Amino acid sequence: MEIRDVLVVGLGEIGAPLLDIVQEVYHAEGLDVEPKEVRGSVDILHVCFPYDEKFVETTVDYMKRFQPKLTLIESTVLRKESRRFQVVLLCLHQVRRANDG
Repeated sequence: MEIRDVLVVGLGEIGAPLLDIVQEVYHAEGLDVEPKEVRGSVDILHVCFPYDEKFVETTVDYMKRFQPKLTLIESTVLRKESRRFQVVLLCLHQVRRANDG
């Protein structure tokens, strides 16, 4: 997979230093609580914001918006939410495949 664009969402204790490192090698942008215009799709999406009750929905919204080839979740996720993520992401993948075909 060729990597051109990387997006780090959440610029706290994990996201900010991660963005600094990634920017040394790739074109990378960071997105935090303050609104910022980020256009188009990205190759890699790093999710670095704290877990809350809307974590899965918020992460899926970012995935739909930026269409990453790879999403890396750097946040701690509850075990029960991991299963929920699997189901939601499988559905998202099926919809994407149907739209491509």
